Amino acid sequence: MEIRISSKLLGTSVLILLLFVAVFVDGGAEAQENQDAITAISWSSHGTSLAVGYLNGHIEIISVGGQVQLSLVMHTARVTELAWHPSGGWLASGSADGSVRVWDVSTGTLVRSHTGLTLITGVSWSNDGRELWAISLQDQPNLFVWNAESGELIASATVGSLYDPQWNETGTSLVAGSGGTVPVIVDTDSNIGSSYLDESAFPLALGEQIFSVAWSPDGTHVAGGTPNGHVRVWNVDTAQLIMDAGGDEHYDISKWRSSLIVELAFTAGGEQIQAIDGSGVFQAWDVTTSDLLGQEQLPMATPPVYAAAFSPDGTQIAYGGESGALRIEPVPSSACSFTITAGDAAGIISAINAANANLVPDTICLAADSTYTLTAAPNTQAGVNGLPAITTDITIV
Repeated sequence: MEIRISSKLLGTSVLILLLFVAVFVDGGAEAQENQDAITAISWSSHGTSLAVGYLNGHIEIISVGGQVQLSLVMHTARVTELAWHPSGGWLASGSADGSVRVWDVSTGTLVRSHTGLTLITGVSWSNDGRELWAISLQDQPNLFVWNAESGELIASATVGSLYDPQWNETGTSLVAGSGGTVPVIVDTDSNIGSSYLDESAFPLALGEQIFSVAWSPDGTHVAGGTPNGHVRVWNVDTAQLIMDAGGDEHYDISKWRSSLIVELAFTAGGEQIQAIDGSGVFQAWDVTTSDLLGQEQLPMATPPVYAAAFSPDGTQIAYGGESGALRIEPVPSSACSFTITAGDAAGIISAINAANANLVPDTICLAADSTYTLTAAPNTQAGVNGLPAITTDITIV
């Protein structure tokens, strides 16, 4: 595998980025006093277990019911990244101790270790599970790709500082946070660069860097969250910014623990972006209009929150932080799985069909004071009407 690097990416304000990561990823950990603080969370693909990493370097596998199933002890510093293998049998972990470790979660045994690196800022399995990708902070090279079965290093490159890498659903592209004001996209041909997205809208300043990222389900949009509380969405095909919401107009570095966007996720229909910040506040926006659809303080979210993750089916949120307590709560009901524009009757039908296929509870939000005209009657199950039969738990508001 050959990895080609964009010179633009390598030249992106390295000094600002190193300062940012030192404060938010490394120095921030030193400021934490509770060694049992939660610093990383990852759901298993089947959604029945979570991996939880702590400031003291320990990892626990915990059931959704809260039972500790395994304790994995090997890291000597903060756990920064956790990633379940697609099969669910292995877990990869990254740490501030400069190591990446692979665990067998059925037995709790260590499969292998990759050591001697600097702080790990990203760990991710390829979607087919054949490769393990990892990013470190200051090594040269600092992007590593290992064969999952053998542990053999099959590629490496110097890519600047990236973090929180996430693959799209098809496994053709990876998006990661960066020291610039847009996410970095990595294609499967391993041509890495930030020039895919428009950087012109925002000055490069502390607080504007992209810390958390997410793909839309169809892979057409990427979202990025910043330390100053902004949530932004770009169209990948046009490279244009289409949404900019949230943000602290009076941000300064002392506020990073509360305003930092810890986690992002699109809803199943891709029409809404959801976020959790360091103060434990959940927010949801309509991607098309940038309208705030819901905002709620999560229950018992003792700030600061350092880690959060949405369940694979999008119905639950796991979060934790300085207190060391793991919370698992339903996604607030104010969130819309699908948002239908005024008069779009076909959109309602499409949303119901998609929600039926999801097999999880969904909320379809209609535009206020709008009329939807249905011209066909495909459903006679409960009397003739123009909507498809509803076969799952769907709320239309």
